[in-house]
This record gives sequence, C-alpha cells and structure tokens, in this order.
Amino acid sequence: MTTSMAVSCNVSLSCRAACLLFVPIMFGLSPRMAAAQDPPFQAELVGSWDGFNGSYADVWGDGDYAYMGQFGGSGVFIIDISNPSNPVLAAEYAVPAPNNSSSAQDVKVGDGLLFIGLESNSGPASVQIVDVRDPPNPVSLTTIDISAVGDPHDVFYDRGYLYIVDSSSNKIAVVDLTDLDPDNPPGSPITQTRWVVNNVGSSFVHDITVRPRPSGETWLYACAWGSGLFVYDVTNIADQPPQFLASVGGLNTHACWPTDDGKFVITGEEREGGGMSVFEIVEDKGGVSLVLRDGLSLPTDQAFSIHNQFCVGNRVYNSWYQAGMRAYDVDPVSGALTLASSFDTFSGGVFGFDGAWGIYPLLGSNRVLVSDLSNGLFIIDDQAPLPLVSITYPDGLVDMIHPVEGATLLVSIAAQAATPDPDTATLFVETSDVPGEFEAISMTFLGDDLFDAQFPPVPCGNLVSYYVSVGTLEGDTVTDPADAPDEVFTADVVSSVEEAFSDDFEIDTGWTVLGNPLTGAWERAVPQGSGGGRGDPLTDFDGSGQCFVTGNGFDEDVDEGPVALISPTIDLSAATDWVLRYARWFTNDDGDDFLTVEISNDDGGSWVEVETVGGEFGWVDTKFDVADFVTPTDTVVLRFSTCDCPNDSVTEAAIDAVRFQLLLCEDQAACEGDANGDGTVDPLDSGFVLARFGCPVGTGDPDCDAADQNGDGAVDPLDSGFVLARFGDCDG
Repeated sequence: MTTSMAVSCNVSLSCRAACLLFVPIMFGLSPRMAAAQDPPFQAELVGSWDGFNGSYADVWGDGDYAYMGQFGGSGVFIIDISNPSNPVLAAEYAVPAPNNSSSAQDVKVGDGLLFIGLESNSGPASVQIVDVRDPPNPVSLTTIDISAVGDPHDVFYDRGYLYIVDSSSNKIAVVDLTDLDPDNPPGSPITQTRWVVNNVGSSFVHDITVRPRPSGETWLYACAWGSGLFVYDVTNIADQPPQFLASVGGLNTHACWPTDDGKFVITGEEREGGGMSVFEIVEDKGGVSLVLRDGLSLPTDQAFSIHNQFCVGNRVYNSWYQAGMRAYDVDPVSGALTLASSFDTFSGGVFGFDGAWGIYPLLGSNRVLVSDLSNGLFIIDDQAPLPLVSITYPDGLVDMIHPVEGATLLVSIAAQAATPDPDTATLFVETSDVPGEFEAISMTFLGDDLFDAQFPPVPCGNLVSYYVSVGTLEGDTVTDPADAPDEVFTADVVSSVEEAFSDDFEIDTGWTVLGNPLTGAWERAVPQGSGGGRGDPLTDFDGSGQCFVTGNGFDEDVDEGPVALISPTIDLSAATDWVLRYARWFTNDDGDDFLTVEISNDDGGSWVEVETVGGEFGWVDTKFDVADFVTPTDTVVLRFSTCDCPNDSVTEAAIDAVRFQLLLCEDQAACEGDANGDGTVDPLDSGFVLARFGCPVGTGDPDCDAADQNGDGAVDPLDSGFVLARFGDCDG
C-alpha cells in the first residue's frame, strides 16, 4: 500500500514561534517512480541453431531469413527460418580477400542487400555489400572504401543511404547508394561519401539508428561512447547533411532505439552493471530536448551489462548478455518501464561480455531473433500481452486535500491492448472516519486521453484512500493500483501547511559536509550526472536547479568514504507533530552499499535511524512523522550518509527539497447554517440535514442538534430550506 501519515486536527495554533514559515498548501504532489520488477512472464523457445565453433555476433532479419555475423570471423550465416521450430542453414557468406581477416560482427539487410561492417579489417575496404535477393545464393557486389570511417563497428541502411560509424573516430559517414544497381554493380569500390558529420561526442560513435517519425521526419540517433546520445534530422539527406537537434550525456552509451510513436528513445550503457535509460523527446518552440523519464539496471550477479535495444511499438527488446532477452513496456505517457517477458539464452556464469549479443523483433512476436555469442541463434515466442490500458498522472498523485476546496486529480488513460470506455472512468474515495466505504466519483473527459476528478470536501484530519478504475470496450476493468482496493493511494486532509525549515539548495543555508573519500564528496550543485538508472541525476527534484550530490563529475561516484551531509540546527520546539519530507536519489550497482538517513534532537549528540535504502531508480519524495523517531526540540539535526566500502561498486546519492512541515486543521468558527462544520454554507449542508431527517433534537445527539438549523426542535425539510436560503452566508 502507498502510505501517508495521518494528520491530527490541530486547533488554536495561532501562537507559533517566529521562525515558522506559512506557505500556501499545494495539492497534487509526488510523481511515481518506476523500479525494476520480477519477470511476470517467461517467453518460449521456438527453435535454435548452433553450427559454428567460433563466436557469433549481431543478428538481423528479413522475410524468412536470419542473418548472423561472426565475432572475430569474416563470415555471415544466412539461416532459413520459414519453419521457426527447425531453422536450417541456407548459406554461409565468406568475405573475400583482401578483407577476409575482418570481424564481420555487424550486419544489416535492406532492399535485397546485405551490408557487413568490416571491423578489425586489414584490407582497404570498410563495408561489404552483398546481393541477397536470393538468400541461399549470396553474391558479392562491391565494397565501400572511405577514409572517414575505416574500421566500422556499426552500419545502418535507410532509403538508399548507408550510415557508417567506426570504433576509432567521432564521425558519421553517409554514403549515397540510391544509384546502386545489383544487376550492374560498380567494377571498383565506392570511395565517395555524401556527407561526413564530425565531432559527434568526444571519443567515437558506437551505434546508430535511423527511424521515421509519425510526423513525417526521419531522425538519426547516434550513441557516442563516453558522451551520450546525439539526435540529428536526416529527413532531407539527399540535399543537406544531418542537422543536429539535441544531445544528452551518458557513460559508455552503446545502442539506442526510439519507440514507434516517436515520443521516447531508449539507450543502453555497455559496462559492468550497465543498464537502460528512457528519454522523452520534447519538442518546444522549434527546439528539441531529451528528458530522462526512467531507467533501470540488473544486479551484477544476474548480468554483466546490457547490450542492444530494439523497439516495436512501445515495447523495447533488449539483449542483456547473461540475462538473455528481456522485453519491457514503455508507458506511452510517463515513459515508465515495466518488465513484460524474458528468456535466458546463456547458461554460463556472470562474467564479462558473453551471452546475448544481438536482437531483432521485427519478424513478429513469435519470431523474435536473438544471437548469443556462445550458443548461436535463438527464435523466441514473446507471448507477453500488452497492458490493456495505461493509467498515469501528468501532474502527479494528489497527497493533500483541502477540507473545503477538495483537490483535483488529473489522469491520463490511454489505449494499449484494449480501448478504454471514457464513460466508465471513475475515482473511488474512502475516508478514515468511514472505513470500508468507497464513494464512486465519475471523471470528466477532457479530450486527448485526459480526465479529471474532483475530490469532495472531507473533514479535516482525515486520511483519504483512493484508486482509479476504467472499463474497456472489450469488457475488461482496469484499476490503478492494479490490486485496488487492497492497494490504494492516500492523501492527508489539511487546511494549510506551516514550515519551520525548507531548503531547495539554491543558497547556502549552513549544511556541513564530512568525510574524506577518494572521490564523491557531497557538493551543492546543478547535477551533471549520467542517469541510466545508476548514475547521478540529470536534474534536481524540485526544478529549482541545484541539489546536493555525491560528486558532480560526469564519471565521479563515491569511492571509499563514508561521506556525510549534516543539516544546520533546526528549531522544532513550537509543536510536536512535525512531518519531515525530503527527496532522495540513490543508486548502487552491486546491492552492497546503502544511503542512511538519521535524525537527532540534541544537536548531533545522538542519532536515530529514519531509513536505510538500497539502490533504486529516480527521485523519491519521502515523508515521515518526526515524533515517530525523536521528540521535537530546538536542536534537531538531519544526517544523510553513504559509503562505497569496500571500493568495488558505483555508488551515487543526491538529496533535495528538505522540509519540516506542520499539516494543519485550523479552527473553523461556528456558522449559522453550516450544518456539517466545514466552514461554509453550501448544498452539502442541505444534504447533511436531509440525511438526518427525523433525528431527535434535545437528546444529546450533537449531529441532530446541529441539523436543527431553524431551531424549531425538529430536524425536517424546513431545515434544508433554512440552509439553502443562507447559501454562502457564513462569517467563519
């Protein structure tokens, strides 16, 4: 269950210490963050082929054939998969001399042509082009020999143009093949480039992907090793070079692929503990930015690293070395990742770069191709169903509700495997003073998959539990949380918030940094991290700009330690029911290091643990009752500490938006006509009266006495008229 602290109803709170800050109450906070899930579905093996004594490399598919390269060898296997349960070798193409000592590890197929990247090549050519219009009888056509990228690690073919990158330069070469005639191939190697893009990152470009967008453009996604993701517009590649659009940092960025709707692009980082990141492509006022939305990595006892990505619709397929194929659904609104299915192709131990190398899912869900370095070709049936609908919250979940004004929840309900029925979208609400009774509130359809629902006024001090439900045109019902009503979201009903301390870290308020690590001491800064589910955050939590991070260099994490961040002394002596809130980010790739949060009420003389957390992804807005740990005094101090001990993992932490708050229920003056005591006269008071029609007045029942608004000694419809006649007339 999503938890929230109950609020005691405080009255007569006007005499507060001068240090208290009054802030307007903000309703609708705490966006949900994704985390790695246990596999819900095991994909099934359809067929496999392993007929080679060496190491396999990348795989591509076209029609009824799979094309699989050789790592360290110069051949390509062409495998007939028309009967996927019994794949048969149709041909083995051997790269001819003088390039027969190359590593034919990258293969692509398009327009009946096979393109082989000749990495570690001793000859003059960089790419071999083969006619595979008749796959069992491949015919060598020509080679590409260009100096810009002489040692290609990856190629990509799109609309008659071949994009080439190598493992030794930060360039992208574009070769025009629109005039290549397989029936009349050129008699000499192709030596001319149409365009060369320089300075893509600081070291070299590892992989590239070229994909159309729903709006009609075509974009190039380039993964620059050590520099991150770079995006270019290649819509008009015949007439102009790739046009730079945006970039975002990354560490050992290996491969990338956009979702079919063009909203997100997924990257993978090839390194120990390397994982995947989901970036939203945001177009605004003619510009493009890449915003990190989610990411995750696997524990290093499950897989050394991720390798390649490939999207079909909003499902991303990954080859994850020793963990095999892992397919995740990318939420079409939030970008959140949910594991859909998996199949492990590798039975050995977890060490280095071995296991699932390439993945190709475009031949249908029953013919997902995976190449394993040691075990050859796997054909997998990914039977995992898509989610029926996606339910997300663009403005975040509501966690505070005003007792009179209520709160508004904005919900996005989008079709995936089923079509939501907008007439059935419902918010279910339960209050702590009437447990077990959920009120159904119909949502209002706003268009573009958006709905809103209004929380009703609820007496202050209540804890509200709620969930969202929608039916589909196919006859299913979907709830969020999925296990509702056993699992629910919660919100406190409060009239205002007072703060004794609030720090967004834009100015120095007196925090102390302790520890002498090799790297990764706490510092207040605009975060410049790598994201990827395991590095520093790319942005702060509250949008103000700065936060505290453990080392702000691009590749700087905590080494040794411990490192501690200690708050200034905070005076909480004015009340006893303070709530502590802060946002934390903590990632650790081996699960052996932790972030510990402690509180002291004697200026650091003694400490009480608030929480200790292991690695997870994303900012987490956390809330605790101070009195559950210490008695509030005028010498309260917070401490955040972590350590990479021993120094054998990637450990990163960040803290933002630290607040000590009072959630208040202010005393409402009595008001003639305010039957339900919510501080105003409105139609709800009429309902209160009618609900108590027949109450005996003068017998000591306060509800009955309150419902007798006209004072005639009886609760009857005249009291309802009394209330309505005074609608809005309230001095309280």
